[in-house]
Amino acid sequence: MKTNLTIAGALLLSLMGAGCVATHKYVAKTISPVESRVTATEQKNTDQDKQLADHAKDIDSLSTDLSRTKERVTDADAKAVAAGQAAQRPASGPITPSTPPMELSKPPMALAALPSAVCSGPISAPT
Repeated sequence: MKTNLTIAGALLLSLMGAGCVATHKYVAKTISPVESRVTATEQKNTDQDKQLADHAKDIDSLSTDLSRTKERVTDADAKAVAAGQAAQRPASGPITPSTPPMELSKPPMALAALPSAVCSGPISAPT
């Protein structure tokens, strides 16, 4: 039993002397470059997430504008179709104004108040 203990102790000392136990400095020195690359990658990911969010907002805005434009085009198309159908119908007689023309017996107040230099003759209704 004493020999087993001695062999185990010698084996333990040889393992520790051979460098099987990692030191804090070694781990820090090995992990430092990896950590800096991970930090840079995380920053790039954050920037790309922000860009994606901005692009999504832009796409939503363009989609809304496109929907509005399609609605306007549909309305204009419907009006054009209605105008085309109205143009194909035969006319039902001469086109007459809905109200008879006004006959002016005396000029309106605004024209009567003008100085005589501007208004140098009788005002008559257009024929």
